[in-house]
Amino acid sequence: MANAQRWGYLIEKGKNYWQQGIVPAFEGRSPFSTPSWTERDLFGDETLDTGWAWKDEPGKDLPAHWKDAFELIPEGNQAGRNQETSFVSLDHNAAFTNTQGDTDVPPTLGQYYTYILPNAGAIITTVAYSPESLLREYGLPPQDMPARLPAVHRASDVLWLVWLVWHVRHVRQSYQYQPSRFRYFAAEDILNPVTKPLLDDIFVARRGTINVPWSRRLTFDLRSNEGKALLGSPNASAVVWILINQAAVLGWREVRVSVFNPGGNMRCMIWDLVPFGERAVFGEVEGTW
Repeated sequence: MANAQRWGYLIEKGKNYWQQGIVPAFEGRSPFSTPSWTERDLFGDETLDTGWAWKDEPGKDLPAHWKDAFELIPEGNQAGRNQETSFVSLDHNAAFTNTQGDTDVPPTLGQYYTYILPNAGAIITTVAYSPESLLREYGLPPQDMPARLPAVHRASDVLWLVWLVWHVRHVRQSYQYQPSRFRYFAAEDILNPVTKPLLDDIFVARRGTINVPWSRRLTFDLRSNEGKALLGSPNASAVVWILINQAAVLGWREVRVSVFNPGGNMRCMIWDLVPFGERAVFGEVEGTW
């Protein structure tokens, strides 16, 4: 009960995201209007400099704790520890043209590093420093922010485009490689000053320790206060907005989240966006605070 009171504002935020944002989007009545970004918006062309640089490393080995997780995934021609992987680095490290048409704007040094697992339909973010958060850390006043940001900068937009662009560049034609098969969104090394203590409270309340390896993971759905609080946490904003903005592509999803700590200062979460009619794979959900 104490935890439910402490994190009540996140529980309410997650509840509102679901009821007022995600569900209406699933039902085709989203109150939000968002741009339909394209590959050009992220990478530019001969007439547009965006500042983003892409590096793709096919076959880069997954860390052991993610191998353990995706060993449970049956989808695709290759399962478990033999999942096809590609490590994509996206760095905002060059001068760019902003949305106001100004050229040679200094880069923000934003970074998004991800593993793409096409068979499983998964993205794993290992580094996520958004341009906006970095400019805020540099002390840039809010009124000056629009002139310093590239058009595509929010995590939900960038990461969805990374997913789409990877598929386009690898020219996947079969059903199993279609972007609509996006299902798992994972993040590691969570250090956010709100999300990290929330995770630690959940670990201690449920397991009596913050040392919760994958084998003792905790899984929640949105009927639980923990699930709502995690959905309302800063590290879930990309998931929320991908579900809202891409509802027409993804269709109705049941939302579950598993959390664990593979060791040391590491905190990890993986969202399972379960398509209608399919089963969840990470175990039974816990109760609630």
